Amino acid sequence: METITFYSYKGGTGRSLLLANAARYLALLGKRVVAIDFDFEAPGLHYKLGGALAPNSAGDITPERGVVDYLLAATRAGKRRPKLSDYLTPVAVPRGTPGKLILMPAGAAPSGAYWQSLTMLLRGDFLTDPEGSGVAACLELKARIADELRADVILIDSQSGITELGGVVTGLLADKVVSLLLDNRESLAGSRAVMRSFGRVARLPGQAAIEQFAVLSRIPEADDGARRRILRFLNEPGQTPSETLSLDRLFVLRVDPELAAVEKVHVGGAEAKTGSRLYKDYLALFEAIVTTDPELVATTIRRRESAAATRDWLTESSDGHRRRHETPEHTDDAQIEEGVQFGEREIRYADLLYQRGESDEALEAFSASLAIRERLAAADPGNAEWQRDLSVSRDRIGEVLTAQGDLPAALEAFSASLAIRERLAAADPGNAEWQRDLEVSRNKIGDVLYRIWARLGSLLITDRTRLD
Repeated sequence: METITFYSYKGGTGRSLLLANAARYLALLGKRVVAIDFDFEAPGLHYKLGGALAPNSAGDITPERGVVDYLLAATRAGKRRPKLSDYLTPVAVPRGTPGKLILMPAGAAPSGAYWQSLTMLLRGDFLTDPEGSGVAACLELKARIADELRADVILIDSQSGITELGGVVTGLLADKVVSLLLDNRESLAGSRAVMRSFGRVARLPGQAAIEQFAVLSRIPEADDGARRRILRFLNEPGQTPSETLSLDRLFVLRVDPELAAVEKVHVGGAEAKTGSRLYKDYLALFEAIVTTDPELVATTIRRRESAAATRDWLTESSDGHRRRHETPEHTDDAQIEEGVQFGEREIRYADLLYQRGESDEALEAFSASLAIRERLAAADPGNAEWQRDLSVSRDRIGEVLTAQGDLPAALEAFSASLAIRERLAAADPGNAEWQRDLEVSRNKIGDVLYRIWARLGSLLITDRTRLD
């Protein structure tokens, strides 16, 4: 698991919005993402991550609880740990997104109860008590997210300026820090001082040095001269070698006029502006921050949001793979690996079709993925991951059939997926992921059964009305 902290010396840099876009980006890549709002004095990540919470009767969006409440409970509970799920909020992502996105808001901001909880936390010398219970609670939270949620990435929204809490979430929790700068002396000088401090910050045994990324935010144009000037300033020698930065690149986020009126997530949304300068800036930064397969990025992000390009990609890459995998007599390791990769490509393409409402085409693509995965699973019945992949393909088919109204066929597909997951869970009862998959399958079957009974009830009421 990797932890990435987003930091800015001054406010007004678009830090939280950048994090929200990064979270959607990673979910589209199939990552399990947990976003945490550690900006306790000005929390608002729940506003940026649209779909996390519904407005109340007054039109306000207020979480019930969050990380402030969790840390209060954790420092008071002794050996009894608070239930992590009570402080989390699932975030809606586009249909077909292979990953998951979970938010841990700061708390019930902007209510009075939140500020009372925050005051209680800070008055208790949360981060400065001699026993280090506050720092230990933060480290334990990170460990629990890794163990219980099986997260791939934690994204942390840090406070601006220089604070003790900011020191913990940047210097102790983070593997990577993304620092946002403004092109003025105050922001640049303060940001450089903080970034230099990461070279001498205390790290836990086994922790690698913090990897840093500098981002010049909210500029009208990508001025190469200004970029070189600022990069030279940031890399000027410090008092010691450990304080001297050695950044090889300064990223930029250009101004989007639409965000002057309404802040919204660019990446992964239904209205993603793939041609905007800011959108391209986001992708350039994210591809550098996140270590992942470049082909996966291309097919899942860019081609996902361009129908014409996706169709070309499918024509070029899928037909040959499909022909090579029409027969089951493949034992060569390279061919098997190629089959696994094609199954993944096919299911991602099917997800895209389903998002666009092309359900018949999506069903055909999901069925192609299922055929490949059935052959792989039959070739190696003991491979649990291939068995799980098989259940995922059946689930996707069931979802399309449900949307098309073919409930009996959907029930059959979900039941086949459930049978696989029951075997996996029985073989490895301690595997939390298998248990979660089992719950998901049962919920899908319950939903279809409810729809069937509702349809039958509607027919009975209609027939009785006719008789009367």
